[in-house]
Amino acid sequence: MIRALAHGGKHRIWSSARPDPSSILLVPFADGIGDFVNMLPIIRAVRERYPNSRLTVVASQHARHLLTDSSINLVTPSWLRRESDPRLARWRWLLSQRLVASASWFGLRIELGRFDLTINLFKAWEHGVPFARDWTPQVPSRPGAVHTLDFLADHLAVWDVHLPLASRAPRLATRPEARAWAADAWERLSIGDRPVVGLVPASNMMIKQWPISDWARLNDALRRRGLQTVLFIPSPEHPYARLLTLTEHPPVPITTDLPRVAAALERCRLVIGVDTGLLHMAAALGISYVGLFGPTNPDMTGPYDRTDGICVVAPFAKIRQCGGCWKSFKYEDDRCHALSQGSCIGALDVSAVLRIVEALLSRKAAVANASPSGQSVRVRDRE
Repeated sequence: MIRALAHGGKHRIWSSARPDPSSILLVPFADGIGDFVNMLPIIRAVRERYPNSRLTVVASQHARHLLTDSSINLVTPSWLRRESDPRLARWRWLLSQRLVASASWFGLRIELGRFDLTINLFKAWEHGVPFARDWTPQVPSRPGAVHTLDFLADHLAVWDVHLPLASRAPRLATRPEARAWAADAWERLSIGDRPVVGLVPASNMMIKQWPISDWARLNDALRRRGLQTVLFIPSPEHPYARLLTLTEHPPVPITTDLPRVAAALERCRLVIGVDTGLLHMAAALGISYVGLFGPTNPDMTGPYDRTDGICVVAPFAKIRQCGGCWKSFKYEDDRCHALSQGSCIGALDVSAVLRIVEALLSRKAAVANASPSGQSVRVRDRE
């Protein structure tokens, strides 16, 4: 059973019969950009339930660019401010993530002090989600996976917080100064009024990355169809910057801070990306998207709002070695144990992705009818 963790590790359930806590610590389930996007409706629900409480949210530095509510205090603990030591990463598997989550209150107590109420979604997620069953998508698909946001929203009732289904889709707002920068960049880069497709190939994990040669082929196919492509990369030195030399018609590179990235995403007709934070941002901005998934299950961790987006799962039938794929994420070894090179996302064919992109661009209504909201598309099912 999932319970609130507060006051020195004791389990408590907060009820409306009690006075509202004066201070609340909200611990997200994970610290990635996409993870924090999924946290936005949860943060809003907690704020609305406890409007007079001092609300503190544990978050990485990038969260400061995504949250606009100045009444919420964001804190970044020391362990989120430093890079993981690669020498220790190989021993990470010795320490259960569930144990880390259960003991997280102790480290937070030492560094941040006491709070009247701690909402520990990290602990709830680690103890309640069936990672071994649902983290890796199956081909053909296996029903029953619950999206992380739905799982956490349902468990908010433990803390007397309610987040109805109609209010769960994350929403991002761009900042005026960032929109002005994007408008100037579009003019400076001579993009003009041509329809723009944003490409998001980079991920913090190698096993989620689609081969660069496939991105190059997709880019050129889109350009031949009269579309302008924009490449979002973390830095000019990033490996995917090689797309600028591998393509016949190079995309326009965008390398800037997160608020400006959001404003640039907002100007795209469509965004194509792997399972990464910018894909979640595009969905939260209301931009059409095509998500490319291999070792992660979009029904569990993909963009929540499927109103105008499609998640494509690589047609790779999982074998015995895939059963522990989720541990590559949990224990940071970032290796595919089924293939000697790359990962299952390499099974995504460019022509299949292109067909889905074209369908979403030209026949959105037909695609929406064929793929009900909230469902993922398996390429094998479409061929």
